[in-house]
Amino acid sequence: RVLIIDDEAAIRDSLEALLGMEGFHVTMAVDGPSGMEALSAAEYDLLLLDLALPGESGIDLLPRVLETQPGLPVIMITAYGKVSNVVDAIRAGAENFVQKPWDNEKLLARLSAASPAK
Repeated sequence: RVLIIDDEAAIRDSLEALLGMEGFHVTMAVDGPSGMEALSAAEYDLLLLDLALPGESGIDLLPRVLETQPGLPVIMITAYGKVSNVVDAIRAGAENFVQKPWDNEKLLARLSAASPAK
């Protein structure tokens, strides 16, 4: 089970299609509050978390996410792939970082490495 928290509908739809074809069960949220609601309602094997969310950033949200589901592998996704963003995400507890637009094969490899269960 994968939770995607991203405010861009096209990104969510693309990820849902890609991951669905690979056998992942996908749940989507548009912002931090709806993502936290999803996390409190079910357990997930992996979270794809957008860095730039409305209201609070993915990095600001990440500690609350990990408090709700400790040990949950989190992969940050963003169009802003600056080195400082990568460092901040990893320090906050993200397992990995993917830049938009992503390469499907690389993204799937990172997902499999983070959470081998589908």
